[in-house]
Amino acid sequence: MSDSFEWVPYTLTSRGPLNAASKRSEFEGALVRTDGGYGCVHPWPELGDRSLKEELSALAGRQDTRLTSATRRCIELDGEARLEGRYLFKELRVPESHATLTEVTLEAISTASNLGYGRVKLKVSPARLKDIAALLEVCPLPIRLDFNSSLTAERLLDWHASLSDKAKETIEFLEDPTPYEPDVWETLQSATGWAFAVDAMQPVATHGFRFRVLKPAVEDTSHFTPDDGAFLVTSYMEHPLGQLYAAYEAGRLAKRFPNQITSCGLATHGLVHQLDPVLDLGHGPELTLPQGTGLGLDTYLEKLPWQPLST
Repeated sequence: MSDSFEWVPYTLTSRGPLNAASKRSEFEGALVRTDGGYGCVHPWPELGDRSLKEELSALAGRQDTRLTSATRRCIELDGEARLEGRYLFKELRVPESHATLTEVTLEAISTASNLGYGRVKLKVSPARLKDIAALLEVCPLPIRLDFNSSLTAERLLDWHASLSDKAKETIEFLEDPTPYEPDVWETLQSATGWAFAVDAMQPVATHGFRFRVLKPAVEDTSHFTPDDGAFLVTSYMEHPLGQLYAAYEAGRLAKRFPNQITSCGLATHGLVHQLDPVLDLGHGPELTLPQGTGLGLDTYLEKLPWQPLST
């Protein structure tokens, strides 16, 4: 890969709080390109990434961070396909997604159901436990709750004890309910009967969960094996180009491990205000994929005001 990169900055404005670890409403990222391939750099300092300036400097200087390494993988994959005139999604089926919601309301879930979603994921904080409990009593769809490790074991057990059987059964799994400690998670899963999911921020996770949440934006999913168990693939809540890379990886993995993958978290573009109508990836559980070469969006990407990236 060439040492010379070009870049275009972008800012996403969210429609609501995107997770329990962040209070921001604006999220800076950048599209980058080299050797005819495109990628996305979208850091989450709250989740352990460096600042955008630092990540871009690392990319230009060929330094490896989890974000820059993944970005280079995307660029190489996309660039090779564009050079050969190949569309990466040709004959590849992208799995359906759950609806990722920031509103803890029955109205938001009903809207998702009407759009065809079969389950929803709520990104929530401990302050909303009472609201979630009320919602679980009437929710028509299975719910996945993502706490970004914001609960304690004691609070989780107290909340579980306060719920009705109906509410408990509505929860499909909890993603990162508490800071990852495998033996503690094993105990909590046994005590609550709930499945736990661990995300890509825990690279040495070994046990204490039933689902792995894979994020191509920050990890190399090519090392996944049948022994790694059930999984889903999610975006990094980044630019739609990054979503498309996650969608490609989800389709590739679903083809290899059809009995291990569950519905994914790829449809996150609705969480932010649209940057450009051409970037609309649809409004239901199946992404509306742009045509073209590589990951698509050929004309859009070519017309952006690219500038040299320096260290």
